[in-house]
Amino acid sequence: MIPVASGWCCGIQVFHSDFQLLPLSIGEWIQGGLVTVDIAEDIKIQHPPFILEIHTFNEDLNFEHKIWFGVSVLRPTNLTEMLLEL
Repeated sequence: MIPVASGWCCGIQVFHSDFQLLPLSIGEWIQGGLVTVDIAEDIKIQHPPFILEIHTFNEDLNFEHKIWFGVSVLRPTNLTEMLLEL
């Protein structure tokens, strides 16, 4: 979530490797005040690196701003499936 006080002066992008996951439009930013983004479907990262890269910007020369970003990591539903993926 990007708080209201941040206005349009800061934003966020989420990447896996070189692929932009959020927002869905390449090169765009999620920005603005009180923005909440929910992903309706799971994003499955099945091959290393198992790392998300967060890009942010802040164009406000007077104040710092906060962006809250949360991720739910699901466990495999089948232990055999998990071991096979290793």
